[in-house]
Amino acid sequence: MREELIADLLMGAACADRDVAAAEVATVRAILCRALGASALPPELEARIVAFSPAIFRVEHAVGWLGLSDPAAKRQLLELIVAVRDADGVLDLEEDAYLRHVAEALGLPPEAYADLTLDVADVPAAGAALLGKAPPPLPRR
Repeated sequence: MREELIADLLMGAACADRDVAAAEVATVRAILCRALGASALPPELEARIVAFSPAIFRVEHAVGWLGLSDPAAKRQLLELIVAVRDADGVLDLEEDAYLRHVAEALGLPPEAYADLTLDVADVPAAGAALLGKAPPPLPRR
């Protein structure tokens, strides 16, 4: 059951921007295979990934059933979500909001995961790096 809950939380990250990239799903599979020490997912876990529906998924329920109490385990789960978020190479504020939602459901204070979140000021610079251009200057107040 634990693997299924983690799969759901990771697929929630893949679906957060409503554009599920193949790289994100591949990352979910790789994370789960590594956790299980397997080269392929069990059929029931693969079926769960394929059938995942963000419309009926509730972060709070999954986190509650997962029952993590150790702050290090909570942080590790967030780091796995970041791996899925970053898999497609696209910085997306909806995916970042999902990460924050999971962190809040886990009961973590913002300072416990601030280094994992996107800062709005990071988005223009990251976009420029992808485009090979310098970002425009920020407006002065």
